Amino acid sequence: MCSDEPVYSELPKGPELDARFRKWMEEAKLTPADAGVADWPDVHCIAPDPGALKLSFVSWKFQLAEQIRYWNGYASALATADPKTRPAVNWGRRRVL
Repeated sequence: MCSDEPVYSELPKGPELDARFRKWMEEAKLTPADAGVADWPDVHCIAPDPGALKLSFVSWKFQLAEQIRYWNGYASALATADPKTRPAVNWGRRRVL
């Protein structure tokens, strides 16, 4: 694992991430009720929370997608820096090979 890899609970939380989370939910045709909350203002990316299991689960699925997006960008940047490089992401171990 690389030291700069964003871990699920370490992704910077804030309005920008929440906006991407809402957009992701809308594209997946999910509603606030699917996340166990009353309305869109209550939808936030959160770290695991036993008191908000549905929101934790939906938030985890989104943040996993964010990690994948990060690694795809990382691999693309490596390939751009050196076209001879063919980085592969090992999703099981979450590191660039």
